[in-house]
Amino acid sequence: MDQDTPQHSTKFTAAIIRLSFLLVIASIILFLVSGFFLPIGHDPSENRGDEETGEPTFEDSITGPEDRSDRITRTLSGPFDIVIRNGRVMDPETGMDQVAHVGIMNDVIVAVTRDDIAGIREIDAEGFVVAPGFIDVTMPGFPSPELYRNIQHWKLTDGVTTALWTHDGWHDPQLVIDPIRDGVHLINWGVGTSINRLYHPDRTHEQRLALLERAVRGGGVSVGASPEYYQWISTEALIDYARVADRYDLWLGLHLRYSRRDMELDGVREAIEVAETSGAHVHIFHISSTGGTYNAAEALDLLDEARARGVRITADVYPYSYWMTYLNSARFDEGWRDGFGIDYDELFYVPAREHLDEDTFHARRRDGGLTVVPEGTISWEDAIIPALQRDWVFIASDGWSGRNPFFADTPFAGHPRGSGTFATALSLHRRFDLPLMTLLRKITLDPALHMQTADASFARRGRLQIGAYADLTVFDPERVGGGGTILDSARRSEGIHLVIVNGLVAYEDGAVLGINAGRLINRGL
Repeated sequence: MDQDTPQHSTKFTAAIIRLSFLLVIASIILFLVSGFFLPIGHDPSENRGDEETGEPTFEDSITGPEDRSDRITRTLSGPFDIVIRNGRVMDPETGMDQVAHVGIMNDVIVAVTRDDIAGIREIDAEGFVVAPGFIDVTMPGFPSPELYRNIQHWKLTDGVTTALWTHDGWHDPQLVIDPIRDGVHLINWGVGTSINRLYHPDRTHEQRLALLERAVRGGGVSVGASPEYYQWISTEALIDYARVADRYDLWLGLHLRYSRRDMELDGVREAIEVAETSGAHVHIFHISSTGGTYNAAEALDLLDEARARGVRITADVYPYSYWMTYLNSARFDEGWRDGFGIDYDELFYVPAREHLDEDTFHARRRDGGLTVVPEGTISWEDAIIPALQRDWVFIASDGWSGRNPFFADTPFAGHPRGSGTFATALSLHRRFDLPLMTLLRKITLDPALHMQTADASFARRGRLQIGAYADLTVFDPERVGGGGTILDSARRSEGIHLVIVNGLVAYEDGAVLGINAGRLINRGL
């Protein structure tokens, strides 16, 4: 037995050496992997500590509740990738509104502080507001890579960092996503599922439901329908579609069935019925132009009462007093002049850049081009401002511009909401003395909360806080405003100084930098 002892001891020692070697290798691999993924998975509130003493370091962070705006919060030590200095930092969720510095590492905000911090790149924002990036939840679109690039260009110049095609989307979002997934995306993007395009004479309701469910499972971020334009979609069918959406924590977006003075409230009542019967979240697109134009007080009261009963229903508006749609749409069926209180010569036909008369109306209607109604069709005082005073109404564009930015010097007719909704919205604080924080919330936090059940990434968007994604828009509150008009609709907005998308400077001093900074919003699929 004694003679065997050295042999067992040698084997044991060798085993210990091998085990130690494997542990060292595993530790090195773990260190490298954790360092590589730190920007995505690391909690930015964790403190790395002072590199020399090992003692914790603290920043005088001013992200926090309004009643404790000077609370001490640990942050990562610098130097940061980007530091935005001396800006008026506004965060609608916490109510923060103070001059401070913002530190960014990779794609995450890691410091908001009054203390001096250093960055590899430092940007002076004195005199500017530093805000969460703007979110456009109800953008229309079309499945074309070139068009998508143009749309994103003009959204970016309006301070938008995320734009989702949910009005109405496509019958199978993957047919839009797959061809352009690997292209350059200037901003975050996503696609909803359209009910309109599921309709085919040979399909049954059950077949449409099955197709909708398959499309939603593939990653659509919403479900949308436009019964005004697709009038064969029944209320009963909408209830079933809403139930499908609700099973996947999505909302059903509705362009309401009626927009004329004598019928628009029926469309509001239908939306409430769909939401109440299905139990789903129903969202009304641009209620000030479809459903609450002429009877806004009654429409808003109906929705207030429904929400008080627990009905999940919300709405959006765009900050313009006129709308645009196709001349061959149901809006211009018999009776439109009495229904809208406008006449032939007040219609501006975009393709020909001309006002119509009775003869040209009927001739052009066969072509069906985009047509704009006159300013003042929607009342600011009676419709738009009262809607904005509801906390369940936010701002969205219902617009895009397909204008090629390389031909930006050529006038491009249409509705300017595709390129100027968000800067125009912020300008309302000067025009109507609306609180800037309220307007900012309606283009950042409220849309993010609206989308949070559909895609978890929105829990970190629409906010300017430690741990949020570094989607930021820096603007001049005294100059900000849309730059487009009906005769020249695609113009970069005024007063937008800088836009950062996922930690990358994507727009600066009037120049789109062409950086592939955007990410696909696809419910994490």
